[in-house]
Amino acid sequence: MSHQDVNVIVGAGQAGARAAHSMRDAGFDGRIVLLGEETELPYERPPLSKEVLLDPIGSSPKWVLDPDTCARQAIELHLGRRVEQIEPGEHRLRCAGGEIFEYSRLLLATGARPRRLPFPQADSRCLFYLRTLSEARALAEKLTPGVRAVILGGGFIGLEVAAAAVKRGSTATVIELGPTLLGRFAPAAAAEYVAQVHRAHGVKILTSTRVTALTSPHACAAAAGATVLGLSDGSVLEADLVVVGVGVQPDTALAQAAGLQVDDGVLVNEEGRSSDPDIFAAGDVARAYHPLYGRHIRLECWQNAQDQGINVGRVMAGAPPQAPAVPWAWSDQFELNIQVAGLCRSDASVILRGRATDASFSLFNLQDEVIIGAMTLNAGGEMALIRRLIAGRCKVDPVALADKTRTLRSLIPKSSAPLSP
Repeated sequence: MSHQDVNVIVGAGQAGARAAHSMRDAGFDGRIVLLGEETELPYERPPLSKEVLLDPIGSSPKWVLDPDTCARQAIELHLGRRVEQIEPGEHRLRCAGGEIFEYSRLLLATGARPRRLPFPQADSRCLFYLRTLSEARALAEKLTPGVRAVILGGGFIGLEVAAAAVKRGSTATVIELGPTLLGRFAPAAAAEYVAQVHRAHGVKILTSTRVTALTSPHACAAAAGATVLGLSDGSVLEADLVVVGVGVQPDTALAQAAGLQVDDGVLVNEEGRSSDPDIFAAGDVARAYHPLYGRHIRLECWQNAQDQGINVGRVMAGAPPQAPAVPWAWSDQFELNIQVAGLCRSDASVILRGRATDASFSLFNLQDEVIIGAMTLNAGGEMALIRRLIAGRCKVDPVALADKTRTLRSLIPKSSAPLSP
């Protein structure tokens, strides 16, 4: 590589920071410019809904890049930079304030932005979103004993916030639009088990419920400081704070304006390359082709952001890509450790390994006796082998799979390639 080569990365989160590391590890000797919109050093986001909420003073996120590493690897880190325009024809981009950066190759790691509520009259002082470190710290300051917290959304983020709120002495009510918690990936048995654990800790759960109105305390006769939520069943609910965890949208504004192909994310191939051969995408913003599933998929999790960042960094440095990993995500809630691997389908069969009333069990999604997805509850020790079974597309006996006295390794067909420990 020539020293005239310049790789520019827009987005200093997990994917962008890991890409910068990976470029140097793969031997890239040109300039690396990393632009971050936040003023914080690049950090990992999973602790925002866990450790940071539980201990906002004593905890700090895990930094992905620090000044010493940037200096050692010659990574030019520019924080507080918001990119406003990409000019693909000129291979350059413009930041707010007029600053211009030229690039040989460009990586978009702009992530995703939380879905906003359609209630402009809501008091922003009582309404919280959770995507950045500053937002997590602001929420943590409010989670004090006796505070009534209402969380919109029964996915991983919403349930982690509910668990943290209860541990801090607040009360927590979770409102979920769907019929069950964790509706995107959890079978009914697992969703009910998770709901039971939360209820046992005092969390109130309302499913099949929509918020129809949200009124600030200054516009109603509620108790002082309370926000009033109107619900689809006609009832009302008072809250001291409302946390919105109803999903995210990929931040594709720059990509769309630059004329890249976008469909629920920036469309990229296995290398992370977009419709413009010199522009790449990785992380939450990318909808990448996955050979295991034979289609483009977009994932919103730490593991995917890290793996794609590393892989795209290699490609931008001129090295071959690695095989895409099996999707994997996890969540910690009270005494629960939940892990999910692969992509489950509603039309596939569900096999329960153990009993849904046990302290630990697993559920598998099978299609033509091939494991395509799985979920473990307090059984994370099986996850490494589960991911290998999914990657190998091994056929398994459903009856044997349900039997916890049989090891997962014993279910691998003898004709299959051996799996490493």
